[in-house]
Amino acid sequence: MNVFMRRALVTTAVCCAFAGVFPTSAGASRSEQVVFSVSAVQGGGGGFWIWCEAESTNPYTGACNGSVYFYEFGSAEHVSGFIQEIPNGSGLYTITVANTTGPYSIACQLNNPNPATTGPTNVVDINCSAPVSFTGSVNAAVVRVTG
Repeated sequence: MNVFMRRALVTTAVCCAFAGVFPTSAGASRSEQVVFSVSAVQGGGGGFWIWCEAESTNPYTGACNGSVYFYEFGSAEHVSGFIQEIPNGSGLYTITVANTTGPYSIACQLNNPNPATTGPTNVVDINCSAPVSFTGSVNAAVVRVTG
């Protein structure tokens, strides 16, 4: 067993030993987080990775951050925006993002027409008005919902 494996085992043991020592808040609630990602959009020449805080009691509820890139422009750009569950409680989300800095404007809306499945097996519909007008679907996206 190498030194890194031993450290990992010791860290895990210490972590687990203390897990039951600290009480949790009775009023604590979980945050629902949603991630949409794909490394290559067919026909659109780009990709995206966007993380959102869908439901929470913290100040970031409804907020999204991530990156969108178009191959023809040569760089990924930071985007931010908001998420909405349509209809509420269905597991179907619409994410609206745009960038505020960068060499070109990005304005896109993404949604999953079906509830999330494990792995890169999800459909995500994309509608961008900038930097290029693009409407299409990705059939191998990751849609991850936690919380």
